[in-house]
Amino acid sequence: MPRGMIPGAGALNREYTGRMTFFVITTCIVPAMRGLIFGYDIRISGCVTSMNPFLQKSFPWVYRKKGMVNQSTNHNQYS
Repeated sequence: MPRGMIPGAGALNREYTGRMTFFVITTCIVPAMRGLIFGYDIRISGCVTSMNPFLQKSFPWVYRKKGMVNQSTNHNQYS
């Protein structure tokens, strides 16, 4: 069967005439880029925000609370 033919259509077998337009290409690229950005955000930003030097400099109150949680065994970080 030739490439692009619709099987089982009997006398209506004809080649698909769809084209790769700018809209189709853009519709494929945008979700792919969003997935890349989401993965980068999860991996890089998630690791940086849990690093002690970053917390000491940017969010000292969070760093102090994190230190108290590590010393105390009956409380968690969110209480």
